Formats: sequence, structure tokens, C-alpha cells
Amino acid sequence: MSHRVWKRSVVGALTLGILFMVAGEISAQRANPGDSVPTMRSLMRALASAFPMSLHQEDFRHPANRRAILLALEVLQENSEALESHGSDDSSSFHFLRKTLARDTRSAADSYREGRFEVARVFLHQMTENCFACHTRLPGQANKTFGKQFMEDMELESLTLDNRARIEVITRRFDDALTTYEAMLQLPVWEEPLLGFDGAFENYLKVSMRVRNDYEHPVDVLTSFGARNDIPRYMTQPVRDWVVALNKLQSTNYPEDKLEHARRLIQEGQTRKLFPGDRQGTVHFVAASSVLHQFVQSANATKDELAEAYFLLGVVESHISSTSWVSETEFFLENSIRLNPTATFAPRAYAVLEEFVLMQHGALPAIPPEILDYLEELKGLIDR
Repeated sequence: MSHRVWKRSVVGALTLGILFMVAGEISAQRANPGDSVPTMRSLMRALASAFPMSLHQEDFRHPANRRAILLALEVLQENSEALESHGSDDSSSFHFLRKTLARDTRSAADSYREGRFEVARVFLHQMTENCFACHTRLPGQANKTFGKQFMEDMELESLTLDNRARIEVITRRFDDALTTYEAMLQLPVWEEPLLGFDGAFENYLKVSMRVRNDYEHPVDVLTSFGARNDIPRYMTQPVRDWVVALNKLQSTNYPEDKLEHARRLIQEGQTRKLFPGDRQGTVHFVAASSVLHQFVQSANATKDELAEAYFLLGVVESHISSTSWVSETEFFLENSIRLNPTATFAPRAYAVLEEFVLMQHGALPAIPPEILDYLEELKGLIDR
């Protein structure tokens, strides 16, 4: 038996042992279905078992690993579906992410069971985008105990820096994630994930500004990046503008009215955006999203205020989303329309949503009829 095949067999056996313990935890959780913490722990342990093997296509499909991987995916599915039910009292935006997570883990397990291994890998990798989106919305505390245990279960040397940072965010090791992102910004410019930005800057700013409420430290990090001699101008110019924006945001007194605060930030970001791919307004958009996410969680927001907040979140998300897999633009805009279809901004919300959906599906003849019916329903709410 070769060393690599032997290693697969050992990894598979260890993974099975971990997952059988997790399966026992799931049975215990059913006795107390209202507590989501054990569910999250089981979900993370299953992810720690499956994710390292999914990084290598050969390992992910190898017969020696299939039993362990399928069990891990089934545990992920069961826990994500349980998490979806736990979140029934959360705001609708969090429920959207839980629902998407449950859908993707179900698709991963079904695809793997049917032998469609590459499709299963895609769903497994992209489900981490759900977790990242959920954990970077609001100011949060780290969970170093569980995060440390989870990271010790991972094969860290096999992870790229962007994957490592994402996993650190998922496990709420936010300071470690920031350190990893800062290491990414020291890579040679033509290495992934810096090539073409690839969301590295946006994700770094989301963790710094939204989770840590830190506008000061990123100034030093981005200033150092902008001073590098090997960086092309299309990358250095927006970064230098972000430094100016971060410094200004620290010294500007914005109104206590959260919606007015967000409106001003979005307006300032849009004035800096000179063409569709221009990222000069990124800092203002991330700051606005932070204000809006906190606003929609507040208990005293009226229905009409929530409708506008979701409209503004849809606009902001269209500027700062680093993935098309879990884009919340459509969800935010739909929520806005359904909450207040008679609002003055409702036609604009629909126009942005319609363009977003049609661009995703391509030419009109290829668009599924249910998508057209969905758009017609929303338009009908406004036109009543």
C-alpha cells in the first residue's frame, strides 16, 4: 500500500470516529431543540472532517474516503436543517442565509451520494460563503476555545490563505482572520488571491469595520500596501483612496438617524464610483452596510423604515459582494418591495432587482418561466 493510499485510509478512519461521536451529539440535541450552540458545534466538526479532503479532487472521490465524506455531508445537512429551524425567530435576512445553507448542504450530500463528486465539492466550498456572510454582518466576539479546537482538526498547511481566513471567520477567530488577510496583502501581486482583487480587500474591510468596528488599524495596513513598488496603479489608486476615506470616517460626525447616516455614506460612495468596476467607494459602502445591518436588527424600526433599509442594503450589496453564489442583493430588494410596495423607492428597487435577475439568467428565451412569474408578481405589487 502506497503512503498516499495509507494516509487516505487513516484519515478516513479517524474521520469516521469523529463523525460517529457527532452523530451521538445530534441525538442528544433532539432532546433540546431550542439550543443552537450544539448544532453549530456539530456542523463545524463535520465541516472540519470533510473540508480538508475536498481541497484535493483525488482525495475527495477516492473510494477509501467515500464513506467518511458522505457521513460528514449527511451530518452537515442534518445540522444545517436544524439550524434553519432554530433561526425562525431571527430577522428575515439571517433566515435567508440559514435557508441557503440548508439548501446547499442538501445539494452537496445528494450530489456526492449520486457520484457527482465535483458538483458536491462546489456546493461544499460555496456553503462556507453562507457562514462568512452571516458572521461578518454585525459586531461580534471571538469564540477562541471552539475555534482553536476546530482549527487543530484542519490540515492548515493544505489551505490557501483565502480559504484559511474564511475558515477563521466561520469559527469566529476574527483576530486570526485579520492576520491572515494581512499576510495575503503581502503576497507578490500576481499571486492568487490578489490578482484582480478577488474579494480579499472587501472581506478584510468587512471583518475590520463591521465585526471589529476598527477603522484605524486598516489605515496602516493599506498604507503599507499602497506604498509597494510592485503594485499596478489600478490597485494602488483605490487603496490610497480607501485610506483617505477611513481617516475621514473616523473624524466625521454623522447624524444619529441611522437611515440618514446610511444614505449619506452611500451617496459619498457613489460619487467616488466613476465607472461600473471602480472600487473607490468600497469603504463607504462597507460602512453603510454596517449601519444598515445593525438597524434592521433593532426592535424599534417601523415596517416602512425596514423597507427602505432593505432597499439600501440591496444597493450596497450590489457594490461590495465578493461572490455571486450567495448574493443577497436580490433578497434585500425583494424584501423591500414586499414590505412597502407603495414606497417611492419601490420602482427603483424593482428595476435594480429585475436587471440583477435577468443578468444572472442571460437571454430572455433561456429564462425559466418561474423566474418571469416571480418578477411579474413583484411588479404587480407595485403597480396595484
